[in-house]
Amino acid sequence: MRSGRFDRKIAITLPNLKERERLFDFYLKKVEVVPEVKIDRLAKKTVYKSPADIENIIKEAALIAVRKKKEAIDIKDLSEAMDRIDLGMETHIEMTPKELEMMAYHEAGHAVAIYLMHPTDDVFKVTVKSHQGSLGLVAPLPKEEFQIEHREELLSDIMVSLAGYAAEKIKYNTTTTGVSVDFSHAMTTANNMVWKVGMGNGGFVGNFSVIPREEMSQSLKEKLNNETISIINSCYAKIEEFLKTNWDAVDAVAEKLISEKELDFDELEEVMETVGKRKPNPIDSNALAESAE
Repeated sequence: MRSGRFDRKIAITLPNLKERERLFDFYLKKVEVVPEVKIDRLAKKTVYKSPADIENIIKEAALIAVRKKKEAIDIKDLSEAMDRIDLGMETHIEMTPKELEMMAYHEAGHAVAIYLMHPTDDVFKVTVKSHQGSLGLVAPLPKEEFQIEHREELLSDIMVSLAGYAAEKIKYNTTTTGVSVDFSHAMTTANNMVWKVGMGNGGFVGNFSVIPREEMSQSLKEKLNNETISIINSCYAKIEEFLKTNWDAVDAVAEKLISEKELDFDELEEVMETVGKRKPNPIDSNALAESAE
């Protein structure tokens, strides 16, 4: 934009928790809502959502309630609206009973890993219902707004990505092609840690991605790539051990997924409590990530 056309340029940031509460309060006053809907809970579930996103959730929930011939929106309508907006419409892909079980254990691995060891994320939804071609998924939810990512969080992201593969291997001693996207995410994260932000273990500091590959020595490229592989292998060993230690939780979540097909955070928490598992404090979660180095 040409200089001088506007005197000031004002940056509009996304709403924080309190602002999201006020937005939900404003938009929900325009529709009929059951008293049980908790605005503070909705605000916590919509980290990084814009005012337009929140308005869209309310409108979608109203349409869902009308289709179900309800007189007022309830929390299930709002949850379904968030699913449709964030995950896409359910596509109803049919799986065999064996495929369903394997998918349930895969997603249970991810869910247990996030719930018990991730320092900054909760589980918004874990499902074995198909959405946009995906046979199942775990949707993470940040506990609050974060502007930067620290090393322990990135290591936890990698371990969560590898948890589905680890759960399949532990349960069936084989794995499926469903791990492809997980591997891509884990490898990209580890690669960026080493090549871009100096988070490897070999003492290489700098953003090596700005150097043209043809100008880098083969030896340096091999050392950086070996560090990436080392992070992946270390994280896999740690998450495999972690899931084996907490396998009763994986079993419980998988069995519930097979019967119910999906769980939100509150339902997952109830399942975890049946096997005596509670969310650790962030310090304990960071300690696990640090031990993956």
